[in-house]
Amino acid sequence: RYDPTIYSNLPSACVDCKGGKYSNSTGATSNSTCHNCEAGEYSTAGSSTCSLCETGKYSGVGSYTCTSCSGGKFLTESATGDENLACSFCTAGKFLPAGGTECALCDPGKYSGNKAATCTPCPKGKYLSNSATEDESLACTACGAGKYSDSESSSSCTMCAAGKYSSRTEAATQSTCATCVAGRYSSTEGAAICTNCTSGKYSAFIGSSTVGLCIPCEAGKFSLEAAAICAECPAGKFSKEVESSSCTECAAGRYSSTPGNFDCNDCGAGKYSTTIGASSLTNCIHCGAGKYSASLIAQSESVCSHCGAGRFSSAEGATSDSTCSPCVAGKFSSFIGAKNESTCSLCVAGKFSPSKGATSASNCLDCGVGKYSFSKGSSSESTCLECKAGKVNAMPGASECTDCPLTGFAPTEGLNNCDLCPPNTLSDNSRTSCPTLPGFYYTASNQVEIVPQGVNTTTTGLALHTLPLLPGYWRTNANS
Repeated sequence: RYDPTIYSNLPSACVDCKGGKYSNSTGATSNSTCHNCEAGEYSTAGSSTCSLCETGKYSGVGSYTCTSCSGGKFLTESATGDENLACSFCTAGKFLPAGGTECALCDPGKYSGNKAATCTPCPKGKYLSNSATEDESLACTACGAGKYSDSESSSSCTMCAAGKYSSRTEAATQSTCATCVAGRYSSTEGAAICTNCTSGKYSAFIGSSTVGLCIPCEAGKFSLEAAAICAECPAGKFSKEVESSSCTECAAGRYSSTPGNFDCNDCGAGKYSTTIGASSLTNCIHCGAGKYSASLIAQSESVCSHCGAGRFSSAEGATSDSTCSPCVAGKFSSFIGAKNESTCSLCVAGKFSPSKGATSASNCLDCGVGKYSFSKGSSSESTCLECKAGKVNAMPGASECTDCPLTGFAPTEGLNNCDLCPPNTLSDNSRTSCPTLPGFYYTASNQVEIVPQGVNTTTTGLALHTLPLLPGYWRTNANS
C-alpha cells in the first residue's frame, strides 16, 4: 500500500496496489512502489507479494488472476498471458475438460478428435474401432450380421446366441436375434443365417443349436433342405432308404396305391403294366384271352405268352400255360393265342384224331382203304366203317364208298376194288354179284357158258342148278 498524502498518519489514507501488482515497501508514498507480478503469478489488490498460478493455469505480467486452459487443451507454459503459447491441444483419442491439467484417454467405446473437451460415445448398433478421430463414420463400426450393440459406448458387439441369427447389420437390440425356425439350426454364436438341415433330414425343433437335431427321414418318406417334417412318398413312388431326398417312381410292371411306401407292389402273374409311376392296381392290365404270363413284374404285353397251336384260353389274366385248354380229340387248331374253342376245327369226314391238342390237319389220320367215315370230328378209328358189299374205296381218308359199276361187283365188306364181272354177265343192283345175261349160265365150275338146248334163254342170272327147262326136257342128274 501507499499513502499519496504527506504526513496524514491516517490508515484510511493508504491506497491498495491494484490487482496484478504488489508492494513489499512500508511507508510508501507513491504507486511507483507497486510492482507488476511476474508472468505465471497473480495478485489481488493490496497484495504485498504475488502468488504462483495454480496448476493448470497461466498468467501474463501484472495479472490479477490466472486463466485456465480452455477445454481440449492442457498447460505447457504458465508464464505467459497468451493461451496459444501457454496451452497445447489434446491429441485425437484424448480429452480434457476446461481447467483440466492432463489429457486423458477416451473411455472405452468413445472417441474424440484434436482439441476435445469431451469424448463422444459410439451410438447403439455400433462399436468403437478408432478412438482417434472426430468422424463417427471412421471411429465407429456397425455391428455385423449376427451381432448387436444395445448400449452406447460399446467397444465390441454382442453375438446372437447359438440357435438364433440376425441378418441385420447395425442392430441395436437383442430382439433382432431371431430364433431359427424348424428345419434349421445355428451351432455357433453370431450366426448371420441359420443352416439348413440337409435334404433327407428334418427338424421339428425351433431354435435348434446343433446339427444333431436334424433327424433322418425314415424309409417311405423324403425331405428337401430345411424341412420341418418329412413328406410321405406319394402313391406311385417309393423310397427304400432312410434319409432320402426324393422318391423313386415305381418301375413299369409295379405300382403303389398308398402314400409312404418303401417299396412298390408287383402287378403279379397274368398282368403287365407299361406305366412308370403307377398309383393303382388298375394300371396293371390283364393278359388277354389266349395268353398267359408267369412273370410277376411284366413291363409290356409282349411278356404275355400265347397259347400254342392246338390250345386255347378264354380266361383273362392267366398265369400259366395250364390254363390253355387243348382242342379235344377229333379237332385241331393252327392258331397261336386262340381265345376260344371255336378256333378248333373238326377233322373232316374220312379222318379221325385220337390226340388232344392237335396243331394241324395233318394230325387227323385217314380211315384206311376199304373204309369210310361220314362223321366230322371223329376221335377214334372206330368211326371208320368198312365199305358195305357192293361198294369199295381205294383212297385213304374217304367219307363215303363208291358203288361198283355194272361191269363190277364187291361180294364182301371192306374191299378197296371191285371185281370185274365175267363176260356175258352184269352186276346186279346191289353190286355184290354178276348175274348172267339171257342165254348164259354159270357152270358148276363157275364158268359162264351158253345155255344148252332145251333151256329157256330169256331168263337172266342162271346157274347150272337153276336152268329153267323148256317143256319136253329133263335133267339126267342134278349136275347136268
